[in-house]
Amino acid sequence: MNAMINDIHRARSAGFNSVQKMRSELVSILQEVDVQRAYLHFDASSLYDYCVRVLKLSERISYGLISIARSPAKRQHYNKRSHAANHRFKKLARSCRVLTKGKSGYVGSRS
Repeated sequence: MNAMINDIHRARSAGFNSVQKMRSELVSILQEVDVQRAYLHFDASSLYDYCVRVLKLSERISYGLISIARSPAKRQHYNKRSHAANHRFKKLARSCRVLTKGKSGYVGSRS
């Protein structure tokens, strides 16, 4: 049972890290598309139009990513927050206890 839980945890950790990495890469790509005005090549009138119509992102996600991409302060905050969330998750995972059935009920054991 512990091996299965550890496998799930490792998959979850890998998924979390890859999502954060993809999000950061998307912000970088949007910055470049905005600077180069490459969205015009796709018959989009704006970066927002490019995100919604070409990339098929939701309006909410598009606004958020464009806001981060265009604001250096927000971009720095986003990168720090992303790193802090990843650090908190790893710290939590290290201290996480897995409950196992013992003679006297459920007992916590390190995973």
